[in-house]
Amino acid sequence: MTYSRIGIVSLLLLVSASRTEAQASLTPREVHDRIAAIIRRRAPETDISGDTSITWYKSPILYHVVQRGPARTRSEFLRNDSLVGLADFAWDSTGPQAFTVAWLAADSFEVRIHGERSGSQLIISGTRDTTYDIPSLPWAVADYGMEEHIVPMLRRLPISDGIQRVAVYRPYGGQWDTLSLVLSAAAEGSIRVREAGDKDTTLWVIDQDGSLLQLTQAQSQGERRPLEETRLYAAYRRLRFMPFDLK
Repeated sequence: MTYSRIGIVSLLLLVSASRTEAQASLTPREVHDRIAAIIRRRAPETDISGDTSITWYKSPILYHVVQRGPARTRSEFLRNDSLVGLADFAWDSTGPQAFTVAWLAADSFEVRIHGERSGSQLIISGTRDTTYDIPSLPWAVADYGMEEHIVPMLRRLPISDGIQRVAVYRPYGGQWDTLSLVLSAAAEGSIRVREAGDKDTTLWVIDQDGSLLQLTQAQSQGERRPLEETRLYAAYRRLRFMPFDLK
């Protein structure tokens, strides 16, 4: 596959230098069409199709496509510097059962990881081979930018005002993170999650069906949200954290 950096930059300039300006100068359909063109130009040839979301930080920086099934989630991640991530997860009510994650740059694989749960262990093979004991905490597997693969675990947690700690394995870096979360029920059966970090608070909105509607930071104001004019955009507009919620 070949990517055109000039074409990408040109399209980004058309979308606009800032989210506020883009929304003021372009209709939702125009934003949709122009970002969809970026994705078409840059996406590898895969059979992944599904819900499209964009991470904005003044301008679009990350592009996400997520395909969810009852026991399988597949996703594709694109970054402006042409880094591509592909992930395929099988899971059940107890957590992840098997997964494959691949990261590509300049048409070559940087990382390819396969993981499989076997009893009380997580067996990793591919770019690195290792075995971990399954954490005693609720756990998930997801690289940064692929938070959709944490959602099945979050939906199994109880709604509570108390802080809940969970573990997340990051295949790209081969490391475990521990997250501190507070979950609350919201409108239309949705869930709101506050994730307390060292430098910022990350806010999640998950709809009743398990789709990730919003991921935003209170301080940095970066935001992942559905692409305009797509299936989840109206639900995002109804259920999202608003600016006055972020304080």
